[in-house]
Amino acid sequence: MEWLKTSQDGSKDSGISAYFDLLKHSWAYSYPETTGYIIPTFLAYADTSQKYEFEERAIRMGDWEIAVQLPSGACRAGDVRNRFPRVFNTGQVILGWCSLFRRTSDPKYLRAAVDASSWLVRVQDDDGKWTRHTYQGPRTYHARVSWALLETYALSERKVFLKAAQKNLSWVLSQQTDNGWFRNTSLSDPNSPWTHLIAYTVQGLLESHRLLSNSALSTNVYAGAKRAASKLRTVYAASSFLLPSSLDARWKSSDLYSCLTGDAQIAVVWLKLHATSGDSTYRKAALRMIGELKTIQRADHRDPALRGGIPGSYPVDGAYARYKLLSWATKFFADALLLKANSRLVLGG
Repeated sequence: MEWLKTSQDGSKDSGISAYFDLLKHSWAYSYPETTGYIIPTFLAYADTSQKYEFEERAIRMGDWEIAVQLPSGACRAGDVRNRFPRVFNTGQVILGWCSLFRRTSDPKYLRAAVDASSWLVRVQDDDGKWTRHTYQGPRTYHARVSWALLETYALSERKVFLKAAQKNLSWVLSQQTDNGWFRNTSLSDPNSPWTHLIAYTVQGLLESHRLLSNSALSTNVYAGAKRAASKLRTVYAASSFLLPSSLDARWKSSDLYSCLTGDAQIAVVWLKLHATSGDSTYRKAALRMIGELKTIQRADHRDPALRGGIPGSYPVDGAYARYKLLSWATKFFADALLLKANSRLVLGG
């Protein structure tokens, strides 16, 4: 958490820097997407640690997100310099605004979330997927956008957001194969998505299940998430250290490095499944993963820009975010630690 605080201080505004470049020894520009879903982590940590500076920082982050929100209601793709929208990024910022509205009751956060959610509905395909304003077309990890729409629906009671989320979740489930793997998940090789993107999909399904009322869709969403998470647990059980960076349609990989963001996210997923299912094997796998991630974190480094951050890859020269400490990897590792202490904690992002 101290590294994330340093990341905010290293930016030129109140957002969170995307990453620290180990080769250039410099902070990147603020990243609206990750700043958005780091807000709930700061709020949860403020409560857990009673360090309410993190709540104040979360409010600054949310206000900055409003200041850089596009006139359409959408949120920016990539870093803050970009002025074009992206569906996934918009969903992640909504998660932050909804968390802040729950905390402060300030209507400006709900208003921003409603405007952003309305834009998502306007650009959605009829069958529930998103094709426009995406990176390489429809993707299953947009399940996290459905989660965001359900959060806005819960606060605004606008059924158009519920219906949009339901349509997208149905589309996501249609992309799942019999063995639990998801098509249309990757950003590079279509046959081998990073664990980071698989985990985005699974967590989006799990959190959507939490917010959906009892229904056939809710049951199917949970079952789909659990099927994939169980496969990931099986792959991990056969691994000596961490997970491979990507997994093909047979849940196999030839990668010689690990995507640490995905590892941390999957630990979060397993802890949440333990809380909902009571299956202790998920918690056991999560605790092992957290322990292995701890061996990579430089918690005692003298440089605050290096102390506590999580790299993109292990080894650090792996192909995912090579030679960078990532705000999103560090956020999900922090989430895993918070859930380890309290597996029923609702992080909201």
